[in-house]
Amino acid sequence: MNNLFKTLWVKCANLNKETQGKSTFLRFYEKYMLLVGIAGNSLFLFQAAKIYTMQSAHAVSLTGFLVSLSALLSWMLYGLLIKDKVLFVVNVFGATAAFICVLAILLV
Repeated sequence: MNNLFKTLWVKCANLNKETQGKSTFLRFYEKYMLLVGIAGNSLFLFQAAKIYTMQSAHAVSLTGFLVSLSALLSWMLYGLLIKDKVLFVVNVFGATAAFICVLAILLV
């Protein structure tokens, strides 16, 4: 298990090397996509907050959120494998937010 974390850490550290030689537009667009991805995935947090404040997950599909979580984890791994920093970071955020939402559904 330690080797897995060490490998992930090394891969993340090498992601910054990818930006060398990219056009100004591509660097700008990557920053834009990072913001859009985080903003879009933040909706999971709003849903979790609503579940918590209403103390009910009656109208929320656990299956739907589990499917979303598995998709986000898959995209996160793909971003890591192809060394795409934006894809990786956005999906780490999304997977974390989706996991919080799943916890809210299960614990309420």
